[in-house]
Amino acid sequence: MSDQPEGLPPYFGAQGFSDSYWLELLCDKPPNPDIDALVEGVRALMPIEVMFQSIDGASGTVSLGYPDRPIKVGDIKMPAMTNLVWSGGRINLGDYKGALDQTWEWDGARKALGRCWYKMIVGDITGSRLPYAERLRRLTTLGVACVEQIKPLVVFWKEAGCLVEPDRLAERMQRSCNVRTFNVGIAGDMLMDTIGLAAIGLPDVELLFSRLDPDAVAAFLYRTAEYLFESGDIIKDGDTVPGPDGARWKTVHDVAAVAPPRTVVRVMVTGPNAPSTARS
Repeated sequence: MSDQPEGLPPYFGAQGFSDSYWLELLCDKPPNPDIDALVEGVRALMPIEVMFQSIDGASGTVSLGYPDRPIKVGDIKMPAMTNLVWSGGRINLGDYKGALDQTWEWDGARKALGRCWYKMIVGDITGSRLPYAERLRRLTTLGVACVEQIKPLVVFWKEAGCLVEPDRLAERMQRSCNVRTFNVGIAGDMLMDTIGLAAIGLPDVELLFSRLDPDAVAAFLYRTAEYLFESGDIIKDGDTVPGPDGARWKTVHDVAAVAPPRTVVRVMVTGPNAPSTARS
């Protein structure tokens, strides 16, 4: 990826990369943000200004710019921006079933989601051109400020494919991804992966295994994701990583086994915890 402009993520524009990265704040009543108060509060944490505002009754669109962070889109130079979009239209709870199924750290998610009728989107529209850590930091700061003001019952973290308890939004986004679990249906084999890293320009991580404790595998995946987030895509094909069973497992970059299509670091589990297909 050496032909990419300096500062862009390693997999900028690749399959699975999110040009627009967003959160959906799900509410039991129509959102009614106080934009002036919101901007004033966020300004104490980072420079921000209103670039565009259109509010009509229960609907609104507001573009917020970061004047300290100009980016270039084609020949145009502008501040990096995040949009807030809301309306009085009701949501379809079925749209969030997949995210609910992969929400493992919030026992009350189903009940809270069932009370939601409306949403407000907090989505960056030019943040893809920022370094990924800065992109997430700015979106998290604004997302938390919106949560504190409109009091949603649920946050749908779209790029991580899960639901988040609003009070834990900053904590969860600090991980940069979610871990998913799938029963493969072959002699008890399981596949677990991260989702969220590819959206910011890094490879996700996946492994197919049997017999291991899923909680230990989830911890391993989060540690590996943290390593990639802090160091970049420095794991090379053939490198080994220490697994939760004490063995060292080889890695290879490949296309994800489970949608969405994206690049992953596939960890090749060997020994007694290898998947049944590898033991046959």
